[in-house]
Amino acid sequence: MPQTFYQNGLRVPYIAPWTHEIPRVGPLKRHRGRGGEGLGYADENPAADRNSDALWMRVPIAPGRGQARLGSIIRCANGAA
Repeated sequence: MPQTFYQNGLRVPYIAPWTHEIPRVGPLKRHRGRGGEGLGYADENPAADRNSDALWMRVPIAPGRGQARLGSIIRCANGAA
């Protein structure tokens, strides 16, 4: 069960991102996969950076760090924190 966080007396939903969860963009390269040619990270780890041949953004998970951005939804809300 994920930890519960509060901000200004309001319970922060688990799917809310935090200001410390800033996407990290690494150097990109041309990538050739099952679906053809596209983009990939220069230091890509296929087990962590791709799902069904789609490139995922690298976003750290930092619940409770910074301010909750209550108007947004994290992209990996179904993943483990």
